[in-house]
Amino acid sequence: MRRLGLWKNGVALLALSVTTNAFSPSSRRILDHSSVYRIALSKPFGKDIRCNNSQTTDFRFSKAHALELSSNNESGDIETEKKELGIWAARGILLVVAAVWGTNFAAVKYLEGLCFHPPCNHPPSEFAFARFAVAGLVSLPLIWGQKKEVIQAGFECGAWITLGYVTQSMALATISAGKCAFICSLTVVSVPIMALLLYGRPITKANVVAALIALSGVSVLEGMIDFNHLLGVAPAFAETASTATSALASSSMETATSSLAVSKGDLLALGQPLGYGFAFLRIEHYQEKFKDVPNRVLTIAGAQCVMVGILSLLWVLYDYNGVLPNFGYLIEGHRIATILWTGIVTTVFAIFLEGIALQTATATDAAIAFSSEPVWASIFGFLLLGEKLGLNSYIGGAIILGACLVGAISDLQAENASKSEQ
Repeated sequence: MRRLGLWKNGVALLALSVTTNAFSPSSRRILDHSSVYRIALSKPFGKDIRCNNSQTTDFRFSKAHALELSSNNESGDIETEKKELGIWAARGILLVVAAVWGTNFAAVKYLEGLCFHPPCNHPPSEFAFARFAVAGLVSLPLIWGQKKEVIQAGFECGAWITLGYVTQSMALATISAGKCAFICSLTVVSVPIMALLLYGRPITKANVVAALIALSGVSVLEGMIDFNHLLGVAPAFAETASTATSALASSSMETATSSLAVSKGDLLALGQPLGYGFAFLRIEHYQEKFKDVPNRVLTIAGAQCVMVGILSLLWVLYDYNGVLPNFGYLIEGHRIATILWTGIVTTVFAIFLEGIALQTATATDAAIAFSSEPVWASIFGFLLLGEKLGLNSYIGGAIILGACLVGAISDLQAENASKSEQ
């Protein structure tokens, strides 16, 4: 009996030693079979005589020992690798959302050309209500019977999105589309600052660099920096320098400062980076807060769309002194198709994808990715409306897409540095 006991102890120690050495990134998985665990090695270590299987070796040990092994550094590396893969996929989804939203500009411009300019002159609130009413009606089944707290969270996020959209529409009445788009791109600046103030999240160097690159790209894309003009400056510099100097000397201080004045439209446009930026942060926050709640992504996305629909109704009622206008002119082939596209695809579907991405990505990732929206708008304007792409479009687009890569490259460098230290 004593020899048998010693033999059993020896086999147990040998099995424990082998399994400890075998638990590395080369092990494929751990399966939970009630109180025992099984490791399948990627390379054969021995032969299971009972199963006559030379491909894997089975070792059975206690659940407590399995949990101890799963908490070591190597298992942590496996979890980190999976998380990084998720981050890359999330950033890709955010770029897809930016591309989908880029179609909005072509669709809205097409519809506005039909309905919202002379001789029709319908206010923008009419199209906004038509679009978001469709989105809200489609989203009602998504929130029916879901948890009340999650629905309320989605309502809050929808209110912030409405702030961004309404201030954008009102600002466009007095300032240029390029200036409005540039102010909207300040979201890449507002999000890290608000994350620092609200959640104590540090601002990294990569965030700062990406934000500056994105802002410069948008300014080039929207014509605030004209490369066609810059390329012609050098040959004519000597001729124009004296002319520019004399013009500056003869101009009054009032004229010089008037170009720097902040207009009402500029102040309204600032609602975009505040509204959209805060929406990104709150969506990210609620995705984490309700991570154990089933269907939270669909519920939050659906509640956002419903709230935007309700608030857009209040907007159109305000424009028409509490009376709904006649929307019959919108029930026409091209017009109704545009409303359905912007209501279902670029609103409900895009917000749902955004919620999926923000389970892993941060609000800063979203802001940087969405700075590429003007690039996609230019591309779809070229494809659908026949708009021309100039030198600024190509250079500005390349700069913005470069900004989207800065965060990803910095994360990859940090990951490689951590691996080299280990």
